[in-house]
Amino acid sequence: MKYLLALIVLVTLANAINIHVLQAPNPFECTLCTYLAGVTESYVGQNKTETEIITLLQTECNRLSSKFSSECDGMVQNYIPDIITYLENNFTPKQICQKVELCGPSSSSAPQDEVEYIEF
Repeated sequence: MKYLLALIVLVTLANAINIHVLQAPNPFECTLCTYLAGVTESYVGQNKTETEIITLLQTECNRLSSKFSSECDGMVQNYIPDIITYLENNFTPKQICQKVELCGPSSSSAPQDEVEYIEF
């Protein structure tokens, strides 16, 4: 009982002083990020603009079920500008998703060589 009370107090204090508690990355987010970064890499190689890339990726997100399309669209909106910048600095899709904290540092959820990239 003492330990439970101590844990509750610590969690309450952590929330009160806004300590960020580390959470394991979501495997779906890691896989989706790695996929989107790989597709974006292809578009960057085709000299597409950021606006064109975002539009193309949003179209692909809309093809997913509603459960996943909103998460995909949010990821495109929130991360594609950073992903493009990282790609221009020669990061791999896996490294990028680790940098934006959608994949853990040693995540095996979506290894670079196991993700198949599809041309849109």
